[in-house]
Amino acid sequence: RAPPPPPPQAMVPRLASLTLSSASAASFLEEEVDGQPMQWCNALPMLDAAADAMRLGELLHGKCFSLQDAMSALEMMDPQMDAGMATADQPAPAALPHTLELPHLVAIVDEMLRGEVAWYAGLPLVQTVYRLDWLHSTRQPCDARLSAVMLGAVRSAAAVRVLILRSNVSEEEDFSSSCYGLDLRDDVQDSDVLRALLVEEEAASCALKEEKAATAPASTLSDESASSNNGERLDLLEAVLCRLRLRRSLFALLGNMLRPGSKPLETCRRMLSLCQAQLPFIRSTISLGVPASALDCFAGRASSVLLGSAPQRKIDLPTREAALDRLELLLEQVRRAKIRPRQSKYVANDDACLLYTSDAADEEDS
Repeated sequence: RAPPPPPPQAMVPRLASLTLSSASAASFLEEEVDGQPMQWCNALPMLDAAADAMRLGELLHGKCFSLQDAMSALEMMDPQMDAGMATADQPAPAALPHTLELPHLVAIVDEMLRGEVAWYAGLPLVQTVYRLDWLHSTRQPCDARLSAVMLGAVRSAAAVRVLILRSNVSEEEDFSSSCYGLDLRDDVQDSDVLRALLVEEEAASCALKEEKAATAPASTLSDESASSNNGERLDLLEAVLCRLRLRRSLFALLGNMLRPGSKPLETCRRMLSLCQAQLPFIRSTISLGVPASALDCFAGRASSVLLGSAPQRKIDLPTREAALDRLELLLEQVRRAKIRPRQSKYVANDDACLLYTSDAADEEDS
């Protein structure tokens, strides 16, 4: 049977006598660091002695360290809890490219879509959409197609955030509305974003038509090789074109959902149909983009610097195929929704609109 613990009064002098100065000479280690002599002391024997002298449930702390300080301290065992410790050693985010190869552009748009869908599911904006380092530098010049896509993604995220906050029907665990100080480009008008996307869409359409006109039936082996390369470029141009259309139509859909009236409602319906029409071809051309491992711009370094030492939430993004499936399901849910003017006691506000889910029987009436 273990002997009974000593009374608390007897423990005080024992604990007070445990100091680093009373440690044996063998526990000290001297070394030179940056030209300065440093002396290290092994504190484990002292801690073991203090633990032996304490009873279960007791807390030992210094005069300048309270329980609140202990609860606020970072845990050093889990790297996820030490998010800010490694940010100083990370390389700088990838620089914005002035020209971008078509396979990389296709992959970047698909990876951005993964982040957007994950954000809709409640994950933080800074770790999903803004894990693309270049989104933190949308004011700097870069490839025109990439600039238009990034601007459309940023403003789409801003529109979704406003829609969710206006509805006031979600909890923090359902949707993360925090912006973390991110630049959502509130200084840019929706018309400017649509214009930039439309310009790049028309440029991609012209390039596709020119490529088709330059492609002739192959008659020799060398012509067959050239025709194969032209065919691959045609597929890439079509893949870029349909992704630009999706980006423009999705942004127009979200922007018009914020506006009351019948004309924005009709625009929502047209843009929704255009979004849904792009998904099958996008799904068939996913393999044309480079793998995610070849995209250094999605390392999330800029977001890590922004978060600082705050613990980051571990996230799992959907695959490119799964992201398209989720977007398709979301668009179908939007299609089944209705936007109608408020009636009865709300008739005084003719511009107010109500978004509600309809039954299958009245999907076609308006």
